[in-house]
Amino acid sequence: MKTKISHLGRSSVSVILAVMMLLSTMLIGTVSTVNATDNQYYYRGTENDWSAEKMTPISGTSLYYYKSKNFNSINNFKISNGTDWTSSSNYGADNVKENSEIAISKLSGDDNNNASISAQSSEYYIIFDSKDNKMYATFSLPIEPTEPTTATDSSAETTQPVTGDYYFWYSTDSNIANYSEKWKKEPMTKNGSSYYVSNLSVNKGGNFYFIVNKDAEKPYRNTVWNAGNDVKVDCTACNNLSRKGPQSYYVSDQGTTVCYYYISVKTDGSYSFTFDGDKTVTVTEGSIKPPEPTESVKITVPKVDNANVTAVANSKTYNEGDSFNIKVGSSFTVNVTGENDYTLNKITYGTQSKTETGANFTAVSDATTFSVDMVQTVSNPVTVTFNSNNSDYGTVSAKHNGTNFTSGGTVKVGDEVTFTATPSKGYTFTGWTVNDASVSPTTNPYTITVNNNTTVTANFKAEDSGTQSGYYILWGNDATFSEYKAKKLDLTNDGKYYASFNVATDNIDIMRKDCFFVFSTSNTTSGVTPEGTKVTVNKVAQNKFYFENNNSNISGVGSISVPKIWNENADLLGFKIIVSDIDSSNKKVTYSCEPTFDVAPADTVEITAKDGTIRAGYTDTGASKTTAVLGDTTLSITTPDAKEITASDSYPIDGENRAVTAKRVPNGSKVTVTTTIKPTATFAGHNGSDYYVKGFSVNGIFGGVLSQTEGKNHSSDVYTYTFEVNQEIYGSKLEITPVYFLKNDENCVYFYIENYDSAKQIWGNAPSCYVYYGSGKTTLEALGYYPGQPMVDYNGSIFTQIPKSIVNGDTPEKITGMTLNNYVWDDVHSAYNGKDQKTDNAQTYDYDDFVKIAESGAAADNIIYRFKYNEFDNEPADTFAASKADADGWEVFLDYQNYPTDIFGNRIGNEKLDYKDTQSVTSKEKCLSIISDGYQNNYIGKYATAWSIYNKAGKRVATIPSSALLYALDKTDAQIKKAIDSALTPADFLPGKEDRDTYWATFKTLYNDYKGFYAQINFEAAIKGGADYGNRLDGRWYYTKSSQKITGEIKIQYANTLDDYKVGDFHEDTFADENATSIVGTTTGASAYFTNPADRVRKLETLADNTQDYKFEVNATSTVAYTFVGWYRLIDGDYKAINPSNMSSLTGAVTQNSDVTLVARYIKTPGGSMTFHHSLYNGTNAGGGKATPEIQVVVKNNEGKSLYDSGRIAGTASIDKTKIAELAAQTGLTVTVTLYTTTKNLYNFNGYYSAENTTDITAFAPTTGFTTNVSGDRTEGLVTTSEYTFSFNEYYNKYASTLTAADAGTVYYNFYSDITSIKVPYKVQFSYTDRMGDKKYYNKAGYVDPENTSSYTFVENATNVEGVESHSVKVTLTDSFILSLAPYESNFTKNLTWDNPTDSKPFDSSVTNSIASAVVNSTQSDRTIHLNIYKDSEGNPTPLINNAGTFALYEKNGSSELPYGSVFYEQNSDGTYKYDITAPKTYKDSGKELQFMYWAIYSDPECNNLVIKAYNSEGHFSYVAYDNCWIVPVYGESSTPVASVKEVSTSTQFMEVTRNQWTADNADSFNGFDADSMTTLDTAEDFIKGNGEDKLYADFVLNFFYNGKQLSVFDPDSKKVQTGIVMQKLELEKDSIGVGYNTDMKYYANKYINDLPVAAEEAKKIILTGESSIESLTKQINNGRLDNKNRLQYYARFNNTETNANCVYRVYTYIKYVNESNETVVELGNPIYFTLYDIANATV
Repeated sequence: MKTKISHLGRSSVSVILAVMMLLSTMLIGTVSTVNATDNQYYYRGTENDWSAEKMTPISGTSLYYYKSKNFNSINNFKISNGTDWTSSSNYGADNVKENSEIAISKLSGDDNNNASISAQSSEYYIIFDSKDNKMYATFSLPIEPTEPTTATDSSAETTQPVTGDYYFWYSTDSNIANYSEKWKKEPMTKNGSSYYVSNLSVNKGGNFYFIVNKDAEKPYRNTVWNAGNDVKVDCTACNNLSRKGPQSYYVSDQGTTVCYYYISVKTDGSYSFTFDGDKTVTVTEGSIKPPEPTESVKITVPKVDNANVTAVANSKTYNEGDSFNIKVGSSFTVNVTGENDYTLNKITYGTQSKTETGANFTAVSDATTFSVDMVQTVSNPVTVTFNSNNSDYGTVSAKHNGTNFTSGGTVKVGDEVTFTATPSKGYTFTGWTVNDASVSPTTNPYTITVNNNTTVTANFKAEDSGTQSGYYILWGNDATFSEYKAKKLDLTNDGKYYASFNVATDNIDIMRKDCFFVFSTSNTTSGVTPEGTKVTVNKVAQNKFYFENNNSNISGVGSISVPKIWNENADLLGFKIIVSDIDSSNKKVTYSCEPTFDVAPADTVEITAKDGTIRAGYTDTGASKTTAVLGDTTLSITTPDAKEITASDSYPIDGENRAVTAKRVPNGSKVTVTTTIKPTATFAGHNGSDYYVKGFSVNGIFGGVLSQTEGKNHSSDVYTYTFEVNQEIYGSKLEITPVYFLKNDENCVYFYIENYDSAKQIWGNAPSCYVYYGSGKTTLEALGYYPGQPMVDYNGSIFTQIPKSIVNGDTPEKITGMTLNNYVWDDVHSAYNGKDQKTDNAQTYDYDDFVKIAESGAAADNIIYRFKYNEFDNEPADTFAASKADADGWEVFLDYQNYPTDIFGNRIGNEKLDYKDTQSVTSKEKCLSIISDGYQNNYIGKYATAWSIYNKAGKRVATIPSSALLYALDKTDAQIKKAIDSALTPADFLPGKEDRDTYWATFKTLYNDYKGFYAQINFEAAIKGGADYGNRLDGRWYYTKSSQKITGEIKIQYANTLDDYKVGDFHEDTFADENATSIVGTTTGASAYFTNPADRVRKLETLADNTQDYKFEVNATSTVAYTFVGWYRLIDGDYKAINPSNMSSLTGAVTQNSDVTLVARYIKTPGGSMTFHHSLYNGTNAGGGKATPEIQVVVKNNEGKSLYDSGRIAGTASIDKTKIAELAAQTGLTVTVTLYTTTKNLYNFNGYYSAENTTDITAFAPTTGFTTNVSGDRTEGLVTTSEYTFSFNEYYNKYASTLTAADAGTVYYNFYSDITSIKVPYKVQFSYTDRMGDKKYYNKAGYVDPENTSSYTFVENATNVEGVESHSVKVTLTDSFILSLAPYESNFTKNLTWDNPTDSKPFDSSVTNSIASAVVNSTQSDRTIHLNIYKDSEGNPTPLINNAGTFALYEKNGSSELPYGSVFYEQNSDGTYKYDITAPKTYKDSGKELQFMYWAIYSDPECNNLVIKAYNSEGHFSYVAYDNCWIVPVYGESSTPVASVKEVSTSTQFMEVTRNQWTADNADSFNGFDADSMTTLDTAEDFIKGNGEDKLYADFVLNFFYNGKQLSVFDPDSKKVQTGIVMQKLELEKDSIGVGYNTDMKYYANKYINDLPVAAEEAKKIILTGESSIESLTKQINNGRLDNKNRLQYYARFNNTETNANCVYRVYTYIKYVNESNETVVELGNPIYFTLYDIANATV
């Protein structure tokens, strides 16, 4: 586990430090610009160019401060008392106070006493103390507010202790530097001017170290003892010390020695420590009794309509409007009498609420009145029921208006009912429960005012038998028994003594508090057996109730062992303390304890719904936050009998309630969980409004899951999920956690885990992901503090969304690492699952493979971790033979698609292998073996793994972490070879990691010697261990990309018997042939097939998608002989159910992000059975729609009693042979088959088909015993319910011979629902202006996909008169869907955006030929560019050899946004030019004067990509800017050639590829196109792109230089000099994953570098002869088109065809001329490469 230490906020640390520095003078001031003296001090340093700047005085003090202006840079400075630095007193590095929070050092190599502060991560202050002329630096100003001394009432005077600012740190370990988990702290309680901690246990056998400070995070910061002579400790009151003394320890973190103190005791005991507020700590034995509170409060009795209200306090009655003073903690009574037919509903005082008159309230300091809520009596009767928790234990009776009242009777709202509990002999009454909630009154009889339906339960328990003795048990929360209560012990027949405690009636406070007990012969401590008693405590640890031993020091008795209780269980009713073996003469006594818990009924559950992850102390504290800050979660619960259950706040954590809990929720209750996003919450660099609720985890089973598109488009902050309580699925305690995803996932990868079921036995049901970013003080967590948040388990995948970086302020922090864990550090999760957070923590080994993949050039969209659970502890040795590894644990080293690879991830061959087919690779001559070894301490962490790699001969050739091998990821052989040939370790190989040079040497050896070798691997065991204790598992990392080619395959498996099914003994069914359309199992006769992305196939290929919008969808059928039992996903031998909460569902879906193998599993139906089946009809005439079919089969006798009920299930209901025989023996039985067909959205139920014990399927519409009705709506589900009733006896007799034969068969009745969909046609028109200035139209038409619910909204006519046909709809296309249809358009020099759709019209299913439509216009704006000039400190252009230079944005007319095609000169009236940018003509370098040569123009700020050299003899910049560029003057020993110099050259700059596509030149055809035209859409001319209606443009800037001549003047007709362009067509290669093409032009430039001489000759050949062996295009350019710099912006236009797009173009510019020797010469520019492929295939 990655752990972080939370730091106190910097402002808090600074305040504490500053106050400590001021303690000696006790000066407390406020910031002011006026000081009591006339002195002034000045700052002078690098932040103000060493000019004098006044420091700000702090009034009332001797302090002055300067606030850093550039804290993230080094600050060199001095401080002076005047502006004239030569005559003033100056202070620097020699004038620094000790313990400066920020280190101030001497400037390196400086002899002038200049001070220096290194770069910081946040702003800070330099403080100068004029009293001693010394300085220090801190993160905030030294201001401490004075304490308030006034109260809100003249009578409110307080001496209540308050917690001060001091902390008492202590430990038995002297190493204060390594304080984590070893040093503990207690906040000291303020008592007057001193502070104390009381009753700390100090045990003999070691030293007890302590220190006092003002820091809650680290014991050695801000201590009260700054030097050895500061340590003052008074131990004179202690007689039990064996030694004591001061202690010191050097702490490197502080750079200083820390002083503290230790004591050692002779015997165990409790001690208290008092700090006087200066330097002295006094140690005393026992505890310190705090002063009694005397604070009081004034309370006013409110005036209330329709009621008479009085309050009784201090033995006096106060009427409405009166006020009274009362001590805080004292009680007062409120009496309410209703008037005008009003009755009391509720009295509320502060946080206390009561519902009966005469209620008592406890006075609190912050509540000065109370409220009274009255309700009007209504005539509607309400029901009152009452009972006993056990009728054998006792009975309960009731009276209403003085007469006996029967349970279940009704009364009026506001009536009173009195209940009397009568216990049976041997039992006792313990209290009342009203509406499933315990109430505080235990009075008997008990009267309540009834306001709604009410259930009252009298609770009884077995009575303890015994006679009272003269012995007592003393108890209290003080271990020294300075305060206590006494309870008599009863004597039992077996000679034991006991005392029973009731938590409610005995007012005993043991909830998360220690409560101590001791046996006494009297009701005071005088009867306690003195010191030396031999005490036995029989420990109890049950349901978070703990009874254990404690060493106490009782006044007058001495040190003695006593039992204590600590309880965390809210269901504790009480407990019995048993005292036995009392032997006063031998000083012996034994204590035992029996707790009693309130046990909920077996058919109820407890539900806690959280706001997010909950971890006390880290949910919302400083920099630490969990996802709980993002939302607020509530519960709405309705029981099966329509009662409402209210959930209560249950987890007040870090200042706010974070969860609600409902108890005793009956099985079958309907639960709606609602999470409301807090839009203004701040979390991980985002606001709450940036998130959506991905889904809800209910004990690891997810519901309410949204796709990324649905989440992004969710317009409300409210998210809900409704489910039914099912104990068989969820268990008895339900933990509900909302999981949050970012709406914008552009900066995210999706992380999946696989084979988790293999680890589930250890990890539990909630795998969680924790991700951290940055390092040190900048560390942040995108998913919240450890343990992060649960991963989403949905559609057969377990995944989460992980941002690649987090913005911290304005700084993006990259991902540092991630850890998978079992979520045990969530407080609710650990409590509900009975887990100990420290000992039950489970996580993966430390890896940084995730980071390496995320940061690589592989552009991974999905990263996958596959669990490899193993129980064999590997022990690699120097040889393979000597190593220990699991013989059955070997796997083939495969990539994610099951192709064998070498250890660098390079595929070997084109044949997929089974992961266990190791024989296929070990038989190869080139094969490696890998043994993974855990708990390795390397550059990844101290719990990492390392791979020992062995060659074929068995020699270990390397030991290396797996992530180091990922350096080869997405690198070409040429790139790796270049890195290996270098003498140095590459900068991007494990940057900043320890031993990187050693690992690089290992990597080189492996790559040179073993690239292309097959491999097998053996993974490490799941091992518990480590200082950060955990059970760590091994695994393998993979990645995938969106749009890569993936495959899907379906298998059928069957079990022959139920026993086979239970042990997983399945057989694989075969198909008739290998065709994808062969979907019927030859043994089972069942069909299993995909329905999406292709229908009714079992094998398919498609492209990966990352949005979760697209899924592999499947369907299965059951047969008479085989019953369907579930869909599973198969990965490396691990089967994961994809519908865990509904296993019988015949349909399923899996995210379409990788290869999948899905398995439909069946069990053979036992012979002699009757089966009734309901599924979707898929005959040749089927409607093809989707729905959820369910069935329920009930057999009843002639009295209507149910004899068999299958319940409402999906798939098949089966009556087995035994049950059939039982039913057949009776007469008059009927079978009722109820068919439920639920359709949603645009699907319609169309009718039934059936097959009764035959394969012939026919229409089903019986005329008798058949009824149908429709309920619900299209949004939640339109349910067609049909009941078909017939005689069971007749049906049995019809098939008795089959059912009762020796080889009994199965009789089946199959029903099928036919589903159609509402066909919704649409048309959308997009209009824009193309680059030629012409208006173009792109028309799109099609049909709405009913499954794509994000593409439409609908309004339903929800009448049920005739059935589903009456539910007509109006369907409107969503804006997001409309815009998703938009064509890719791009205009050179323009930004084109599509406007929001207009004129959107709905489709109406009740109107013939209706069509949904919309129109979308576009907006275009001019592109702008930026020009960056490399300048020196004076603002002049300077060459790159000047290391002091920096790039600065060029501004024109006050703006850095420059028009596209900007020029930086203008022509004067006399024909000369005025230039905006000019470089100096000379530059001195190391004393040598260099001459300006040219401007170098780059396309990147690192100056790696040179675009062109722009020559100008005078240093002027005369280039036309078509893109962002970075320009640098270049100097040399010779200057720029002038026009007279003979030079001919040419070059080209490739700009970009743009595209225009359209279907029509006007809007007329769109207006006339309606639903009738949809049948001829493929021939609708203006809705189909014709030839030439999709154009691609490649833009260039061509540059020519011909002897300084302006060619448009010198040779405008191109008679002497010809210029032009040549394009050579080259092959575009497939990419590495075989999906698309490699469009990295640098790859082709490197690939063809050796071919350039031949390519250049071929280019010249086609220019001179018109022929070439390379397919080429050539175009001569008229010189008259060139500008005065011989430049031309030029475009080449192409039709968007596969021939033009799927290739690479190599482009040359040329100049053809005749030289002085009368020879024709062709000069070529350097080639550039481009492709049309990406833009030609772009969709968005």
